[in-house]
Amino acid sequence: MEILFVVVTLIVIYGGIWLYEKKRTGDLRETAKKLGFEFSESPPHDFNFSLDFFHLFSLGRSGTVKNVFYNASVMPGSYIFGYKYTTGSGRHRTNHTQTVISFSDEKYVFPIFDLRPENFLHKIGQFFGFQDINFDSNSAFSSKYLLESPVEDKVRAFFTPGLLDFLEKRKGVCVETRGSVMIIYIADDRVRPDDMSKFIKDSEQIYKRFCAQLSKDVAGADENNSGNLDDARKTPL
Repeated sequence: MEILFVVVTLIVIYGGIWLYEKKRTGDLRETAKKLGFEFSESPPHDFNFSLDFFHLFSLGRSGTVKNVFYNASVMPGSYIFGYKYTTGSGRHRTNHTQTVISFSDEKYVFPIFDLRPENFLHKIGQFFGFQDINFDSNSAFSSKYLLESPVEDKVRAFFTPGLLDFLEKRKGVCVETRGSVMIIYIADDRVRPDDMSKFIKDSEQIYKRFCAQLSKDVAGADENNSGNLDDARKTPL
């Protein structure tokens, strides 16, 4: 009887999860249609977004992409998708899920950086030499976010006081850049279908703010005839 009880319990639990995921996929499909996007439960054949090199996609194991929004005429070079990965094993096994939006435009090549909310473990890591780029000009930002980059000098120049103030007002956002590609997400948070429009608009605002910052840097480099930013654009990842 105990074995039967366990089996029935597992069937109920996993059946409930399956039904929930099926309903979520259906709701996302309808949301994509309303917002003018194409929708695919798995990465479409022209899904040319590379998962390589980004911090998020290096975490855990069994990373999978699903429920993809895409439309070259609505948001060229962009995808919105769910991403899931697993950490731990046995009783300590944990599945992590989040909604990710990617932007890509070859006109904008960002300095490489990873920005995410700072937690207690990150603060401990700093005592052991782990990187966290802090700014004396904005202690609130530095206490709120962990910022890492292999090109610290370029990132320090890029993150001006105005950009720091803009980001400090955001809550829980993660931003990663590799070349001309930027991804934005909130760790371990899946956007509800009803909130997808707001998530897209908020993410677009962040992306456009970074693009505007890059344009200012380009203008400054041109005025000074320094060519430093042009060199940065040509630097391989």
